[in-house]
Amino acid sequence: MLLTIHVYCESRFPPSKFPGSLAQHQFVAFKITRFLAHPLNLQIAYRIVEIGVGWVRSWERVRKLFTKTLQQLTVSAIITFMRWQQLQHIIQDQPLFESSLLLTGDVTRHQAQRQLSDWTRAEKVIQLRRGLYALPQQNPHPFVVANHLVPGSYVSLHMALAYYHLIPEHVAVVTSVTTKRPGKYENKFGRFSYRHISPPLFFGIEYRLLVDDEYAFVAMPEKALLDLIHFRPQGDSIAYIESLRLQNLEILDLERLHHFAEHAGKPKLKRAVNVIEVIVRREMEAYEML
Repeated sequence: MLLTIHVYCESRFPPSKFPGSLAQHQFVAFKITRFLAHPLNLQIAYRIVEIGVGWVRSWERVRKLFTKTLQQLTVSAIITFMRWQQLQHIIQDQPLFESSLLLTGDVTRHQAQRQLSDWTRAEKVIQLRRGLYALPQQNPHPFVVANHLVPGSYVSLHMALAYYHLIPEHVAVVTSVTTKRPGKYENKFGRFSYRHISPPLFFGIEYRLLVDDEYAFVAMPEKALLDLIHFRPQGDSIAYIESLRLQNLEILDLERLHHFAEHAGKPKLKRAVNVIEVIVRREMEAYEML
């Protein structure tokens, strides 16, 4: 390994190719430093420093600069190794983590971001958005990912209705609602979309256990249905509500449905609840006749 690195450096950056200015030597030193920035372990890190210092000793104009750089690199390699171990210990089985976890001690935001960029290139971590990461071996529930991608959001609309088995269709996009700006994301864990809703309509949410120890904010069945109707033009029409092909209607709490519509204060939702109640009662009567 060490011989390979030595030969690589000599072939890429022979002193004969760089007889010029100090700026050129600094550029070479920077290139080599970047190459040596990922030692496999601390012992190799120390050995690389010894080889590096011996190799550039003939470069009189750059020797002091490069020696100092390599000394700093050794410290940086130790810190990097320790940070990776500490990060793994801190997050353990957590599916996602924020970049703020690295902001400990005297670590600056720039240093943390640079470290995460290196780990992302090395495929040690996966970046989901700015400041949010996951380990490749983790497989978090899509609802958990959705909540973290946009803090202050909850899963609703088609995805929540499918989760409660209220509609028969398979839903490929995790649909959420937020008081922040609407947006879309796509990553290893799926596709995610967000609709903006006004703060007075931000209610009817549960913090639900999904699988194992994973929890997420999800709209109650009644609120998920009302959210969908709210965003849909003419969503309170009989034609649209019947087109949803609602099923397992015993899940819906009609009293809660009326309460949510009253709380929202939207005439459209009140009209929709009346239509839904007619459909539910009709289905119940048909079921009792069987």
